[in-house]
Amino acid sequence: MACMICAAYMRAIGTAVAVDGSIEQIILSATTFNVAEMRCGGCVRRVSGELSEIDGVRDVAVDLASGQVAVTSAAPMDQSAFRAAVESAGYPVAGSDAAT
Repeated sequence: MACMICAAYMRAIGTAVAVDGSIEQIILSATTFNVAEMRCGGCVRRVSGELSEIDGVRDVAVDLASGQVAVTSAAPMDQSAFRAAVESAGYPVAGSDAAT
């Protein structure tokens, strides 16, 4: 059985350790959205924090300069859940384009 740190790392990169110790590959979905009006690191933390709370979200990467937010999740990102989380953080969604 893999150690807890190794297991956490493997989950983060899309690999799972089964109860019997075997390793399984998890197919992750990546979706990119555009968020307007983010100006600083605090904005990035608020948006990232809200999005990280959505079930299935594995990673959130925010490019402050472009306003692009890339979400890696266990399933395709629900655009309404994304919009609700970003608006809850206080920012408008400028548009979205999905990439898997």
